[in-house]
Amino acid sequence: MQLTKAGKYQNKLLMMMLGSVILLFLAWNMAIKKTIVAFKNVRELNNNITSIEQKSLHKNQLLDQIGQLNNVLGIGENKIQTESIFEELVNICKAIDNVRIVNFPDIHQMEANGYKITTIFASFEGSYADLLTLVYQLERNKKIGRLVSVDFKKSKDLKKGSEFLNLTILLQNYELTDKH
Repeated sequence: MQLTKAGKYQNKLLMMMLGSVILLFLAWNMAIKKTIVAFKNVRELNNNITSIEQKSLHKNQLLDQIGQLNNVLGIGENKIQTESIFEELVNICKAIDNVRIVNFPDIHQMEANGYKITTIFASFEGSYADLLTLVYQLERNKKIGRLVSVDFKKSKDLKKGSEFLNLTILLQNYELTDKH
C-alpha cells in the first residue's frame, strides 16, 4: 500500500508537529521554565532588598532618637564623679562673683530601670540677676547634670534687717548601669 502524495504530506506534517511539540517541551524544561523561576526569584530578592533598606533606615532613625534622648538625659561619655560636682558648682559661683553656696549639695543616688540616677539639691544666695546667670550656666553645663527644678525664695535677715534672695536647685545625672 502506497501512500498518495497527500498522505506523504500529512505524515511529514504530523512528524513536524510531533518534532515541534518535542522541541517546545525541551525548550520549556531547559530554558523557559528556568527563566520564569529566575525572574520570580529576582523579583523576590528585590523586594527583600527594599524591605531590608527600609528596616535599616528605620533602625538608624531609632538609634538617632536613642542618642538624642541619651543627650537630653545626660547619658554618655561625659560622666562626672559625684565628688567633683561640688567643685564644679564652686567654680561657677566664683565666676559669677556675688553668688555664694548656702548649703552643701545633698547628693542622693538610686538605681532604677537600668539607670543610676544621681540627684543633687543645692541652695545659693545672691542677687536676682546673678542667680539667673547661675541657672543659665547650670542649664548649659551638661557635665554636671540636667537642671530639673529651680525655686527662688525671698528671705529676710532679722538681725540685719536686710532682704536677700535664695535659690534652691535640683540637678539630676543619669548613667546606664547594665550594658546590653
